[in-house]
This record gives sequence, structure tokens and C-alpha cells, in this order.
Amino acid sequence: MKDTPTRAFFPGYVVPALLALLVAINLVTRSAYWPQRRGPLVVFTDGWRVSGTILLEIGLASGLFAWYILANDDRRQHLAHPILGAAVLVEIVGVALFVYGFFA
Repeated sequence: MKDTPTRAFFPGYVVPALLALLVAINLVTRSAYWPQRRGPLVVFTDGWRVSGTILLEIGLASGLFAWYILANDDRRQHLAHPILGAAVLVEIVGVALFVYGFFA
């Protein structure tokens, strides 16, 4: 069952746009901001965790766009699977870089 365009607007357009804004903030400040359990934010400035965070955000944004927008459009539905697969690979690489940053 496909989502209507109004139901797919927020997770398909707004959330990826906010994630793209986070990527821009991370690139400009050269740091990655993560929420902490107790306290406001923890800031990472090393290259491994910053690049891992950026890749994770890009993969998540492109995955949400492919899932909610491309998969629900009859003309562009054939693009959803390759983009979703690439998004998952980018997310895996991002998590791997982020975790490697703790040991490097």
C-alpha cells in the first residue's frame, strides 16, 4: 500500500532536509554533535567520528527519501531499490568509521 503524498511529505522531505542541515553544520564546524544521556551534547572533533557521523546522516537522509518518496512514485519507483541499497551501504560505512574512531 502506497502512502499518499501528504503522508509522505514529512518523513520524505522534511526529515532529510533537516539531516542535510545537520551535515552542513558538521562540515562548517568540523565537529559532530551527539545527544548524551545526561547532559546536553557531546562533541567529537576527530576526523573518524566526524566523517562517520556525516556519512550516517547522508545515508539516513537518502534512505528516507528513497523509501517515502521514490518508492511511492510510479514513475521513479525503479530508482528506489538501488538508492536504498546504496544508502544502507553508506550507513554501514559511517557506523564503522564512527566506531573505529574510538579505537584509533
